[in-house]
Amino acid sequence: MDGFMDAIRAKNLPPLTFYGDKEVEETIKNEQQAKKAANHIFKNLAYPNDEKYMDLEKILKYARVKEMADQCQTIKEVGDHFQAVAEDRQNCSDKQIKRSIFRKWAVSVYNNYDSLNSALRHRKTAVDELNKLASVVILVTITIVWLLFMEFLTTKAIVFLSSQLLLVVFMFGNTAKLVFEAIIFVFVMHPFDVGDRCVIDGTQVLEEQS
Repeated sequence: MDGFMDAIRAKNLPPLTFYGDKEVEETIKNEQQAKKAANHIFKNLAYPNDEKYMDLEKILKYARVKEMADQCQTIKEVGDHFQAVAEDRQNCSDKQIKRSIFRKWAVSVYNNYDSLNSALRHRKTAVDELNKLASVVILVTITIVWLLFMEFLTTKAIVFLSSQLLLVVFMFGNTAKLVFEAIIFVFVMHPFDVGDRCVIDGTQVLEEQS
């Protein structure tokens, strides 16, 4: 939970990485790199057996590590997923996981990570702007109340400030309306931005600029 809160404050998630052939840490930045990572991991787990299939038990042993499984529901779900897609093969006592299935799962994990990362960046940026606007309004309100309390403002001054405020509302009221409509559009009517992934009728699509 602490790591998740840190990710929200930082506007992004920690990068997805894996150790390649040269034992060098590589960052997964797209689907092709996700497939590369999946192939590398699959090869290491399947060795020295057939590189097209892997024993289901080799994956499940990681999902059964008590210290990890008790703290992360996702690990349990991974185990359940691979148990559901495992295949029976001749001359194999244990069920098998096909390499293409494992690769598809790895790409799905990356896509979910990328979608969450993108949502964090967009929502955090919008919230930061709203927070700045609210801070200015609160600061002005506190200043006026303090001036009234210290009797630095007279009735005439209050009337004058009110007239100026009405003038500001007249000049910038339409701008404030547009800002409010933009906020509603971003958060309610248009929850997706360019580069976001969304699911339509069970099919995942990538939103692109038209």
